[in-house]
Amino acid sequence: MKTAMQEMIDWLKSQESICLQNGNQYHADFLNGHILVALSLLEKEKQQIVDSFDSDLIYDYDQRLCIETDITLAGGEIYYNLKYTEDDK
Repeated sequence: MKTAMQEMIDWLKSQESICLQNGNQYHADFLNGHILVALSLLEKEKQQIVDSFDSDLIYDYDQRLCIETDITLAGGEIYYNLKYTEDDK
């Protein structure tokens, strides 16, 4: 199984290969830059996955309610919302 980032890297590499086969070096170089950025983010993605797996107890501060939220054995959806969604304000 691959993560979404790994799948994106595979797709970018396939597109880069197509560009090279078609002699479009400019677009291949452009895609290669994106591949390098995505590769640099793999370690961060790994750490986020490890952290979410290891998290038995999540503390987060809810600024709207001015209270600390204590979620024991939080589900993945709750963990994602607490860690990765931004307030639209």
